[in-house]
Amino acid sequence: MDKQQYFLGLGSNIDPRENMPKMIAALFDRMGQLDISKVYRTAPENLNSDNYFLNAAVRIESELNKAELKKWLVGIEEHLGRDRSDPDKKIKDRTADIDILFCLPVQQQRIKSSHLPEEVYMQQPLVELLKYLRYEISGAGDYSAQPGVELMVNDWSVGTKEVSLRQRESVVAEL
Repeated sequence: MDKQQYFLGLGSNIDPRENMPKMIAALFDRMGQLDISKVYRTAPENLNSDNYFLNAAVRIESELNKAELKKWLVGIEEHLGRDRSDPDKKIKDRTADIDILFCLPVQQQRIKSSHLPEEVYMQQPLVELLKYLRYEISGAGDYSAQPGVELMVNDWSVGTKEVSLRQRESVVAEL
C-alpha cells in the first residue's frame, strides 16, 4: 500500500499532562515524524465529568491501512489504561483517546470542509494544523488564536505552537 497521510485527534482528561506526551511519543517513535497542533484545554462534552481535556491534532504518514492503524492506536490507548471493552467508554473520562479523523494520499494538499470533525474542540486544532502545513481548506471557519498548553515530550516542548518533529537519520561512515 502507498503511504497515506492520516490526521488524528488526541485527547485525555485523566492525568492529561502525563498521558498526552506519552501518546505523542508513541506516535513519534513508530512513525519517525509527525506534525502537531497546539494543545488546547477544553471542557468535556457529552460526559458527566468535571475533568478538563487536553486535545490536539496530529498528522502522520504511514503505509498502514486504516484498520491496521486503528488497531495500533487502540493498543496505545489500552497501554495507557483505557478500557475499550467498557460499554460506557464513550461517556466516561479517559486516559487516552486517539481517533482517525480522516486520511488522504500523501501528495494531496486540498481539504474539503466535509473532512473536518463536527466537534469544535477538535476543529480548532485541526484547522490551525492544516493552515500551518499550508493546506487549502474550503469552508473552514476562522478561529481566534488561543494560547496552547505546554507539554514536554522527551526533551521537546510542544503545545504552545504548531510544530513538526522529524527523526534525524544517522549517518554511517564507510571505512
